[in-house]
Amino acid sequence: MMIRLLSNRELDIWHASCSGWVTRLAIAKTLKMSKHPALMLAIENMVTDGILERQLSETKKGTPIYYYRVKEQGE
Repeated sequence: MMIRLLSNRELDIWHASCSGWVTRLAIAKTLKMSKHPALMLAIENMVTDGILERQLSETKKGTPIYYYRVKEQGE
């Protein structure tokens, strides 16, 4: 497994996701940011790199909603 250093933004995202499953909006609010495409890209890159894990759900109206959390070691 390759280990890399996280950028400051990635560290902030990591800390915002430590408490369990959180939405993109919750991450953005914790960082006092909007759901900007650059933030969404950083989150998705962390999923691709195995730092975060993602779960897809739906609202009552059928709108997809993504939840993220820090991936536990050994998973």
